[in-house]
Amino acid sequence: ATTSNAFGAAAIGSAGIGSLNEVGVCRSGYIYGQVPAGQVTVKGNPIFVWAAASSGVHVLGGLESSYTAGSTVQLAGAYFANVADSSGNVELEFNI
Repeated sequence: ATTSNAFGAAAIGSAGIGSLNEVGVCRSGYIYGQVPAGQVTVKGNPIFVWAAASSGVHVLGGLESSYTAGSTVQLAGAYFANVADSSGNVELEFNI
């Protein structure tokens, strides 16, 4: 089966770009993520990513609400859109 021309007429499940060379790119929007439970997020504050080896509640590639020297990097153009719930679920906003 194939998709319509609006989606590049690529066979479903194929790895290549369709014949029209169209690629969908999302440059801004909202998505849900999760910080370790108990971390406090503040609307508008930057988002950090744990870039060190996993340790305790900190997971390599996981989201963090605060900077830790040598362990986190700031996710450029991304901010918390709200406060996290008790499980650490939080809405993120990004604009790249």
